[in-house]
Amino acid sequence: MINLIHSLRIWFNSPSREVYDSITQVLGVEPQSVFSKEVDRDIPSVWMYEVDVSAVNDHYDYINKFCDLLDGRYDQLKEIGIEKNQISIWTLYGYEGQCNIEYDPKDLKRLGDNGVKLCFSCWDNGYDN
Repeated sequence: MINLIHSLRIWFNSPSREVYDSITQVLGVEPQSVFSKEVDRDIPSVWMYEVDVSAVNDHYDYINKFCDLLDGRYDQLKEIGIEKNQISIWTLYGYEGQCNIEYDPKDLKRLGDNGVKLCFSCWDNGYDN
């Protein structure tokens, strides 16, 4: 069984429902997380938009989709106290056997040009082949 989740995460300096709701308004999408307890806290300190690719059963161009959400909105995010260094894109990957990850240089350049971090968390599910 393979688990693959892509996540756009925006951390803010102090827990705040107001900042959380403002991020939602600026980006124009409702936050969602497979780790709902982190998103549904009364006073959150991180905004997350996650896609469970295992459920989608298709390639999901998450770097470009997440960058599309952010493009043209960095100034608005800054107005509510969000700096680019508080934004990260994650791959959470539970796998069986071997783990290989490959990225297009244009996608990595797009992230780098915007100062957005790319993060990975990989783990062996522990299933025998």
